[in-house]
Amino acid sequence: MRLVFLGSTGDHAGQSLVAWALARDLRARGLRPGFLKPLFLKEEPSEGIARDEDCELFKEVLGLQEPLETICPVFRAESQSGRLSVEAVLQALGPVLEGRSAHVDLLLIMGRKEIFLDDPAWPISDVALVQGLRADFVLVTRHLDLPRTLYTVLSICSLLGPRVRGVILNRVPPQEMQAVSEEILARISGRAMPLILLVPEDPILSCRTLAEVVEATRGELLLGHHRAGELVSDWSMGAGHALVGDMAVFRRLYNRIVLLGPPESGSKELGRPVGVILTAGRRPPPVLYQVAQRRDLPLVVSPGDTFTTLELLERSPSRLSPQQEPKAERMTQWLARGGKLDELWASLGLISEPGR
Repeated sequence: MRLVFLGSTGDHAGQSLVAWALARDLRARGLRPGFLKPLFLKEEPSEGIARDEDCELFKEVLGLQEPLETICPVFRAESQSGRLSVEAVLQALGPVLEGRSAHVDLLLIMGRKEIFLDDPAWPISDVALVQGLRADFVLVTRHLDLPRTLYTVLSICSLLGPRVRGVILNRVPPQEMQAVSEEILARISGRAMPLILLVPEDPILSCRTLAEVVEATRGELLLGHHRAGELVSDWSMGAGHALVGDMAVFRRLYNRIVLLGPPESGSKELGRPVGVILTAGRRPPPVLYQVAQRRDLPLVVSPGDTFTTLELLERSPSRLSPQQEPKAERMTQWLARGGKLDELWASLGLISEPGR
């Protein structure tokens, strides 16, 4: 059983989605992926049970038979030092790993959100854990600019050396994909560097579902329950370009937010309307309700005013759920471009080298 530790450099890097995409690709090849996410706590959880969204997600999407306690083992720091020894963690993980080895080909181990920062609340570093487990390592990082990306790649390779098998640069502006790739290869030429995988900024990957929007705005879905899984990539108080034909009647409402779907591939235009939020708790008049019914347009009523509702949408994080399989499929497609996943799995000895 190979151990692959998946590290990250901060929020919005896409760590969970990448893990799901990698697991999907392994299963499509007939391999058996597993999932593990150790949790390190300094205090007992308030509800008595440690809950983690990633562990619950992967238990369902991978159909894992293990109980959550072994998918998400909890470790507590020593009360005085606030730290944990690597030896103690490895000893506790030993039986867990041994129990998986018979039915798992590759175990994905998810680290914390930020590998470089020394978080006092986290009693053991990801680097120490990777070294102790003798695991291979894949880093997921959000591309912000070339200097920071190069610093990140060189830093992680300096810390973990040949254990680093891949670096996934997520959310690269599409118009910069080629330039970023060429510049990184030019700067690291001659070094023993890992596989670099680039994923462009993709509206579909950052979408949330209509059901998430309803939850985030504390609203009520009046119409369109069968479209709760519809992808929402943006929203607008205006969107007059989209309110045409019989939908022009919605222009009369000042307390509206138009929800927009992802744009067509390669298009810079805003997406089509996939729903309308009516704010301040106001119910739609019959004429609007009838138009929405006829156009199969979901209607949401939010109790807050328009600006409060917009703030809730902006501030609420998007959470992965089993219903977002299309996102995982899309991420898998990006990662697999150019045979990159073939190269990654071949480097781990899971498949034959490409071309052989």
